[in-house]
Amino acid sequence: LNPLLRGDFVEASCNKCHVQQFVLDMAPVYSQGKEIFVEYGCINCHKINGLEWAPKSGPDLVRIKEKVYPEWLVAWVKKPTDYLPHTKMPQVPWQNDEEVLQAAAYIWAKSEPFDWKYGKYTGGGSSAEGEKLFNSIGCFACHQVGGQGGDAGPALDKIAEKTSADWIYNWIQDPKNWSEHARMPSLRLSLDEARNLTAFLMSNGSPLPQDANIRAALLEEKNVEAGFNVISNYGCYACHNIQGFEGMGRPSVDLTNYGRKDVHELAFGDAKIPETWQDWTLGKITNPQMFLDERSTSVMPTPNLTDEQRHAMVVFLKGQAPEELPAERIAFDPVVEKGRHLVYRYNCKQCHVIEGEGGKVAEWIKEPNDLPPNLASTGARLQTAWMYQFLKNPAAYPPVRDWLQIRMPTFGLTDAEADELVQYFKKIAGVDTLLEGRPKLQSTPEEMTAGKELISTNNFACASCHLINGNRPAAGPTVWAPDLAYGHYRLRPEWINKWVRDPAKLVPGIRMPGYYPEGSPGPEAILGGNVDRQVQAIVDYLVYLGNPESVSIMSGSMQIPETLESISEEGGTEHPEPAAKEGIAETQETPPKQ
Repeated sequence: LNPLLRGDFVEASCNKCHVQQFVLDMAPVYSQGKEIFVEYGCINCHKINGLEWAPKSGPDLVRIKEKVYPEWLVAWVKKPTDYLPHTKMPQVPWQNDEEVLQAAAYIWAKSEPFDWKYGKYTGGGSSAEGEKLFNSIGCFACHQVGGQGGDAGPALDKIAEKTSADWIYNWIQDPKNWSEHARMPSLRLSLDEARNLTAFLMSNGSPLPQDANIRAALLEEKNVEAGFNVISNYGCYACHNIQGFEGMGRPSVDLTNYGRKDVHELAFGDAKIPETWQDWTLGKITNPQMFLDERSTSVMPTPNLTDEQRHAMVVFLKGQAPEELPAERIAFDPVVEKGRHLVYRYNCKQCHVIEGEGGKVAEWIKEPNDLPPNLASTGARLQTAWMYQFLKNPAAYPPVRDWLQIRMPTFGLTDAEADELVQYFKKIAGVDTLLEGRPKLQSTPEEMTAGKELISTNNFACASCHLINGNRPAAGPTVWAPDLAYGHYRLRPEWINKWVRDPAKLVPGIRMPGYYPEGSPGPEAILGGNVDRQVQAIVDYLVYLGNPESVSIMSGSMQIPETLESISEEGGTEHPEPAAKEGIAETQETPPKQ
């Protein structure tokens, strides 16, 4: 009655204990199916246990009239793949073109006015400069142009067919001003950058010819009234926020136990396929109307999936067969899962390697030293205060890697989201506390002097790669490494201690050498060759002397310098006033603003 699962379908069995986990390392096909179920909006129509957190997959439509041309809207609603061949929006099985016009008329009529915070686009931008900007600051991490780039957001090859320069100009400067639910972050564009980027995007495509009949039809009251019923029938509100449909539930069946469904419960109609659970399920997501006959109806849209994606979806759905298990059998860490949900929502893995996965921008950024950092061990690396406040406002801090062109975006995270991300990174790095005070100074002047000597050109020559107070090594950007003077604010001493010994253990593939790999001696002339004392001396020197506000360390007539300027060829840079304190980090001193 319950034959053994074979091949990829073995992964479906993982769901009974891992129902709450979004990603399973040992079940890649199952995990792919689960991600598709969320990303393509299936979860917006169908309930499944463990995915209650998933947001609506489609954009807000409450201001659609201010965003798109009417001709584009009708064409898009009718057949999305004509505009975006790889769109994640499914094909609705419209009965006729009248339904298309009616649905469009309703959302057009209910559209609210928009606050043009940045005014209208007045021109003056350079398309060439905008293209350079698009390909340097990170837009390609989520969007494609010419087949290159990520797919978290829509391809922008024909964006000017869809929307106006005024909307683009405002959207790219502050997506949250358009919609509080926007996933797209701010890249903190200057006005000139916004003009240039707008000019580039407006060079991609051109508006469809105006159609007086379409524009008139969208304003007809009878179409608006009928549109409410059309949207209700097809469940458009499940994926999109639409005025008048607030608070509506999921429009289709609960699939939590779908994997247990007996083949005799599935109606094959007149379809000529093998009558198995697997074939019916694959057929349903390939062509939802293929099983219809005179006794049945279906308004399920057709997902725009590849064969590989459909297979992954079937494997995932096969896993929807929950069992009543004791709590200790359920593999679930709420801290880790909440963090993973946010990492997924904000597409963090496109730029960063997190939990061994991601960093896809390496496909388009060829120089390794121009890549965003690998976030392995980042929870152990960074102080709680710095991490929290950086996530809230990256622009408030001096750039750690100021040679990078790609920018860490401002996501507009809520306090709760920033808290959850900090806890997640700390948890996966094995750090069991968020309560971190400023480290206590315990080193003697002798040890501080030893630390300075160890990182000097006489020994490990750290300044040959690392920036110090903004001063760049002569070797050039292909070898540059983060500014050592910011360690006081950013880094945890415990992590520096491990890092100096063997960096590759913490970040696989890192180019920095390990100066104290296991069993290796230290320089005999410093602190008697004692490795532990030498490592701690380096830690203390970097942590304390990187702080421009640290107290003087005196010993008789000897004074250790308060900053790292003394080992820099050109001296240091002025540090502005500290940033404001907030949230989880209120108990800790804050780093300087940029």
